[in-house]
Amino acid sequence: MSNLTWMCGSEWRKWDLHIHAPSIYTCAKNDQFVGTDLASKQANFINELKELKNISVLGITDYFSLEGYKKVIEHEKDLTNIDLIIPNIELRLTPETGERKKINIHILPNMNFLTVDDVESFLYKFVFKQGGKDHTCKKESLTDLGKKLDNTLSPEAAFVMGLNEFSITYQKFFEVLNEQDDNLKGNILIGVSNNSGDGASGIKDLSGIRNVIYEGVDFIFSSNASDITYFIGEGVDDTETVIQKYKSLKPCLHGSDYHGSKSGKKICIPDLDRYCWIKADPTFDGLKQVLYEPKSGERVYIGAVKPDQKDSFKVIRKIKFKNPSDFPEEIVFNNNLSSIIGSRSSGKSALLAYIAHSIIPDEVEHLIPGPGEGEEFHWNKIKNEYSIEWANGNSNDDSPGRVVYLPQNYLYAKSKDPDAIKEKIEPVLFKTVNGFEGFYNGTLSDISQANEEISAKIDEWFAASDTIGTVDEQLKLLGDKATVEKQRKDTENRIQNLKEENELSETDLETYRTVTCQVSSFEERKRQIIMELAVVSKASEENLYFNSVDITFSPSISALPTTLQEKIKSKIQTAREGILQDASKDVLEYKNILSSEQQVSQESIDKLKGDNKDLIAKYQKNVELDGLVKTVNSYTTIINKINSIEDTKKNKEVEKSTCVDLIEVSISTRLSSLESIDQHINDADQDSVSGIKFGVEYGVEQEDVERVSNGINVREKTTFVEKNQLNLEAIRSNPARFLTSIYSGEQKINAHKNKKDVCEELLTFTEKVLFTAEMEGDRIGGFAESTMTPGKRALFALRLILAESDDSWPLLIDQPEDDLDSRSIYDEVVPFLKEKKKERQIIMVSHNANLVISSDSDQLIVANRNGNDRPNQDESQFNYLTGSLEFTQQFDPDCEDTLSSQGVCEHACSILDGGKTAFENRKNKYNIR
Repeated sequence: MSNLTWMCGSEWRKWDLHIHAPSIYTCAKNDQFVGTDLASKQANFINELKELKNISVLGITDYFSLEGYKKVIEHEKDLTNIDLIIPNIELRLTPETGERKKINIHILPNMNFLTVDDVESFLYKFVFKQGGKDHTCKKESLTDLGKKLDNTLSPEAAFVMGLNEFSITYQKFFEVLNEQDDNLKGNILIGVSNNSGDGASGIKDLSGIRNVIYEGVDFIFSSNASDITYFIGEGVDDTETVIQKYKSLKPCLHGSDYHGSKSGKKICIPDLDRYCWIKADPTFDGLKQVLYEPKSGERVYIGAVKPDQKDSFKVIRKIKFKNPSDFPEEIVFNNNLSSIIGSRSSGKSALLAYIAHSIIPDEVEHLIPGPGEGEEFHWNKIKNEYSIEWANGNSNDDSPGRVVYLPQNYLYAKSKDPDAIKEKIEPVLFKTVNGFEGFYNGTLSDISQANEEISAKIDEWFAASDTIGTVDEQLKLLGDKATVEKQRKDTENRIQNLKEENELSETDLETYRTVTCQVSSFEERKRQIIMELAVVSKASEENLYFNSVDITFSPSISALPTTLQEKIKSKIQTAREGILQDASKDVLEYKNILSSEQQVSQESIDKLKGDNKDLIAKYQKNVELDGLVKTVNSYTTIINKINSIEDTKKNKEVEKSTCVDLIEVSISTRLSSLESIDQHINDADQDSVSGIKFGVEYGVEQEDVERVSNGINVREKTTFVEKNQLNLEAIRSNPARFLTSIYSGEQKINAHKNKKDVCEELLTFTEKVLFTAEMEGDRIGGFAESTMTPGKRALFALRLILAESDDSWPLLIDQPEDDLDSRSIYDEVVPFLKEKKKERQIIMVSHNANLVISSDSDQLIVANRNGNDRPNQDESQFNYLTGSLEFTQQFDPDCEDTLSSQGVCEHACSILDGGKTAFENRKNKYNIR
């Protein structure tokens, strides 16, 4: 067995605390060992133990005695594969269970403090009365008990009968236990089986007795999942109820209950591979840690696979120094939580800085000037060579990695800048809430698209309004339609009078008027064709008239999965090319139609004039009549123009109304999109960042309102201005009135501002989206001031930093207690560290006992700087003692090396503020006896 200190601290190891060894006691009750006699069975059993692999601690079990343990311990020097062997004495208590079996109770003594005589003296205090005589569990007394029951039995058979009959009442067991001195009571652990056959749970009708037994033991022997959760307050009864019932929480342990290989079992292999994993030094003090941290996965775990497994390339195994006069050659780290402690200037922060600088030198040099105080400790002045080795055996040069390094006062600096903390909410939210980033960006795209639609429709509204203004001017120039129609009628009457005076036929006159009107119409169409041809003149067979086209979707496709986006984008590109070709073809066809129509119009004019040459000549000789006909034709043209312009005006009014409708739809779409962001984050699974609830708020800030109000004259009260403040809701609820008011000048704008620009800025003005986070009832982010104290903001920043980091790389944090209040440390940071160390390696510098001890540090690294009052034996400037919380060693005043003079536990008590109290608080947290 190894007697070395376990430098890496508390590590998960397999413990089997219930393995029977062959002895006269065990073999008398349940003999399944291989061998012809007891001696050969014991020899074979020792050989089996020598072959064991990956089992660190054994609890050698025997009924009522230490006989099996004593035989195994004789071979202790040969069992180098086993770190610790302790005895497990199995007794029988009454009352019996529902299956008429006695209850199994187990006593595990600490043989570093107790002798065999101490333990046996204690055992012999338990007596069984029979025939007016007290019988103990000594072999002779048990044989005598058997004889008393059946005097015909041989001594061997009498011993077996006495052994099977011997039991103790539960009252007597605890009475004798409580009578013992503190040395014995403080160095034994009591456990009870909880199966329904021979365990306490088998006492079906006497729950009061069962509760007394549970109250009096330290642990439960059970691998049943419901037992594990119940006795730590995570089942039907909560923590407070379990403590109230049984005085403390009870860890569950498990053993193979091995009685020999004849049963078909292999030694130390429990059913269903339910190994008992304990994270502690393989010592009795290590075993006691399960009482202080009884919850599954903290110090004890029952399962097939070792818990807290991490990627070996993400665990720092050691740091190496090439200048041993300043530092030791190497320091090895635990893969969970290592806490570096020591007095001021003892090399705590320096060690952490060297580790970080070995991995991320540029970032570390940006954060701190060097690993120590003074210019000589600046990074560019350091001559010492150092490097880290990952748990997979690679150096950082071979396998570069990452760490999250938080130097001293880093969190405090962050806590003073709430805006900087707010900025970290978004990336963490995007990373931890599955699918939210895509949804959020897609929704913002929809909002942007809605605003683009608003801007486009405002442009169209203003263009339509400008057209209406132009046609109104044209209508003014053309005159009143009724007046023109009256003048045309009067002129037609004069033509009729001249016809009668000159005896002209009605048919010729009507034909002349028709021909001249048709010629005039064709001439007008020719003028229009010439203007339209000028627009499409560049259309040709060789070149596309259009060179680009924009296709957008609502909702945006940016929220869709990437593969689907690419598929749709490919279709968009194909469609875009087809649209460009088809549209350009349409333009060319229209150009060709215009050219044909131009030719047809000219041909029609020529034909009309040719076919009616004599008639036209006849009437043109009558100058007055010809003039009147032309006048009627001009009036007809004017009336047609007025009708066309009025149609244009009506169309533009409809267009304006349609623009307003679409603007209102876009405003509504924008609001719905904002609401959907809020709904999506509320409905999302947010379990990824423990203790933090994310949210969003949308709204307007006064400075933004003032910015967009700069274009409006707010000195005068209007529909949209009240008390010199712009009423955004009034603008959004009636965009038609607002546009008209701005366009007409009813709502005045400030000098040098453009009306359309002012309308676009105000109607596209969108609420700002701000992310929020809530932690234990306090909020940060959004529009309101944070309710978090600086200490809570520091803790919040720490959680965000860890959640934001790319992966579960190690966290190196220097004295976080300097940034946090004492309440935050115990109530928030300690549980946080206990949970996070299961996910990633943490190396922490601290002088706070609550942080180091209450968070159940897996390894303590005690730093010491060489000095007259605190010498290092090798006289190196800095040296470090590493080990677990349970590593205890009384102070040796004669020891010349400060670190070796006492155990890690004792150093922690003397160095840390409130160290002894923290140890007591940890012990008493669950009311441990």
